[in-house]
Amino acid sequence: MAKEPKVRIKFQHAENPGKDVEFNAEGQYYHLKDGEEVSLPISVVRHLNSLKYPIYDYGDDGKIKQAGERNRFNCIQLELLEPKNMKEAANG
Repeated sequence: MAKEPKVRIKFQHAENPGKDVEFNAEGQYYHLKDGEEVSLPISVVRHLNSLKYPIYDYGDDGKIKQAGERNRFNCIQLELLEPKNMKEAANG
């Protein structure tokens, strides 16, 4: 099994700024600190960036409805991937 390419990111905990996040993904343990710069596999970055929580507001009818979503985490890419990996990420 080929090793997955990694990308260097700055991790931001948007839901709870200043808090650490610990999790397991594909058998690997991760401990990320808000504001930390790390290298992560592309699939982990995609997963973290895909996690959202709902925002609720009152609709015109006075009932509470989901008005949108906000990211739980932001993984800000700090370096470009090699062209081969950029194509994979675009198609992924």
